[in-house]
Amino acid sequence: MSLVIAGSLLTLLVLAVLAWPLWRRPQSRGKEEELAIYRAQLAELERDRARGLIAAEEAATARREIERRLLRAAARREPPLAITASGRVLVAASLIAVPVLAGFLYARLGSPQLPDQPLAARSLPLQEGPDIREMVARLERRLEAEPEALDGWLLLARSKAALGDPLAGIAAARRALALAPDSLSALVTLAELLVQASGGVVPPEARALFERVRAKDPHEPRAGYYLGLAALQAGDAAAALEGWERLLREAPADAPWRAAVVAAMRAAAREQGIDLEPMLARAQARATNQEASGQARAPSELSERARAIAALPPEERLAAIRGMVEALEARLQAQGGDAEGWARLGRARLVLGEPERARAAFARALALRPDDPGLLSDYAGTLLGPPDRAGLPSVGAEAREAYERLALLAPDHPEPWWYLGIAALQAGRTEEARRHWRRVLSLLPEDHPDRAAISERLSAIGG
Repeated sequence: MSLVIAGSLLTLLVLAVLAWPLWRRPQSRGKEEELAIYRAQLAELERDRARGLIAAEEAATARREIERRLLRAAARREPPLAITASGRVLVAASLIAVPVLAGFLYARLGSPQLPDQPLAARSLPLQEGPDIREMVARLERRLEAEPEALDGWLLLARSKAALGDPLAGIAAARRALALAPDSLSALVTLAELLVQASGGVVPPEARALFERVRAKDPHEPRAGYYLGLAALQAGDAAAALEGWERLLREAPADAPWRAAVVAAMRAAAREQGIDLEPMLARAQARATNQEASGQARAPSELSERARAIAALPPEERLAAIRGMVEALEARLQAQGGDAEGWARLGRARLVLGEPERARAAFARALALRPDDPGLLSDYAGTLLGPPDRAGLPSVGAEAREAYERLALLAPDHPEPWWYLGIAALQAGRTEEARRHWRRVLSLLPEDHPDRAAISERLSAIGG
């Protein structure tokens, strides 16, 4: 009975949290301001091109980059909320009716005697549609013709696993590892798929692979996490907590995976009756101190240099910016660099109107982090060609392949489907183009500023 009361109170609390924004005033229109900035940048770019301040090819490259950012920003759903007085009465009535109705239905139809299903044992398959299946099939045909393509086998491994076939994913990952035995991406992909196929248990083979990863890169977080999990599953909770604490100490204070590690530590400590708070406090303090000591002078130094460059005449300013970019590239070449550094170099090259050099930088970033949709999007943008007679950028075979990879990694983002629709249209596959663009519209919010233009394009091809 106490469980029913607790569940009812929790339901009321959740409904109250969901209903609270309906009583608040509409939020600020931050997204509209961001979109206005991008539109202003497009207008300024057109003025510079008309005055001859920028070459046509450089203007086209910059325009594509701004339009992609506009599309990405506008895809974020942030509709302002408002409600009338009668609507508030309806919501208040729902706060009472929903838990009552839920309790009645659960009493009649529920099965409280069923055991729970652990998170590690669940399968979260990718939404499988005809486009996804077709792209995976094309990827398989490509690998038949190019069996030495490491990136293709890795993408196939992740795609098969996401589609609910981890065994096929493991087979593809083994092919990738056979091609590049020292590849960190291949090692991690195979190890993670072995864990997934084992229902969350780290088998001996996966543990050995993660050990190899850690030997090559002691700061790889996935290796540290799974090796700790393996120790915990082997009954050595102290070793698991020690490894996870070390992982937290070495990680940035804002690392997105910190919460998952802390949750695992809390669960392990609770089972062993260990007070975890001192350990977490030490790890957080160490990470925060490292980040603060490494960045304390950076903002002021950067702002001073930026002001100095801004005060230079246009030609000297461009030369100074180019010098900074060249220095960044030299440092990355000498030190090996990380994915963020190469991506920063790629974006700087785009600003300077050097798409080919930007493409090379993004390729280096992708080699270090092949699963990053943002990096793949940046790289794919550099593969687009000049506009065709319809005003659409040319999407050749290499660009289409990149956007197919992006669609497999981020199937719910409209960007890859837009460019895949262009590629299909330019290849004469009108029905495929219609299908892709309908998917774009289904993924965009109703107030998206480009919906009308996309709908017009769709109508023009009979959609």
